[in-house]
Amino acid sequence: MARQTKLLTREEYDSWMKEADPEKCFFCDWPHNQIVLKEGNNWVWIANLSPYWKYHTLLMPKRHFVEVTDMSIMEMGEMLEMYKYALGKFREAGVGKKYVVFWRKRDDRFDSISKSIRPD
Repeated sequence: MARQTKLLTREEYDSWMKEADPEKCFFCDWPHNQIVLKEGNNWVWIANLSPYWKYHTLLMPKRHFVEVTDMSIMEMGEMLEMYKYALGKFREAGVGKKYVVFWRKRDDRFDSISKSIRPD
C-alpha cells in the first residue's frame, strides 16, 4: 500500500483500501499510510484521508483496546492533552465552537459512519 500524503475522494479511498493487506490493521501502520498532524507517546492525531467535512480528523491510540476503561492513566491523560491541542488548532483555524467527539467501536467490515460495507 502506497503512503498517502494527500486527501482522497471516497472513490480514491475505496480503491486505495482494496490494496490493503486484510491481515493487517489499517491504522497500525500509521507512519506509512496516514497524514500525521501530531504524535505523542500513546496517541496520534491524523487527518482523515477521505474526510466527511473539511476538518475531519482522528485521535488514534497506538495500541489496540476496545473500551475507554481499557486505557491506562497515562494513555487517558495523553488523550486529553492531544484533544486539547487539536481543539486549539481548530480554534486557530476559525472552526466553530461545536465539535463531535465519540468512541467508535467497529466490527471488521461495517462502517457505522457511512452505513456501508468497506470494500473487499
